Amino acid sequence: MTETTRKDLIHGLKRKVGLLRYQPCSVILENDTMFVAACDKKARGEDLAARYADMTPEEILAESEGNLSISADQIDKIRVDRQAGGGIDTSGGPDRIILKTTLGKQVFVFTGKGTDSARAKEILARRFGHKVS
Repeated sequence: MTETTRKDLIHGLKRKVGLLRYQPCSVILENDTMFVAACDKKARGEDLAARYADMTPEEILAESEGNLSISADQIDKIRVDRQAGGGIDTSGGPDRIILKTTLGKQVFVFTGKGTDSARAKEILARRFGHKVS
């Protein structure tokens, strides 16, 4: 019997898919691979974590059109920007993850209804080490 690999989940994100278009998504990390999975309103948070816990990489990719996988060797750099500076009356913009890969740049914005940027950075650093800033 093979040992089950632990998956990490970063949820409550929106992935930039066009000039002004974003798609709700989650990022599932397993071994040295990052899976980007489109989300619907039915499955978020803990429900989503439970759903992805038992899915194979093939099942995650086949679940929704546009789901993708990015392996560690395709990742050049991961930056977690914390934009929430400013005072009570000002905003620095949403926190985000900027992923530079051999396939191009991916931008994820935190919605505030899921994993926070500090926790996401911890998860990403544990998985991808020196590539995270």
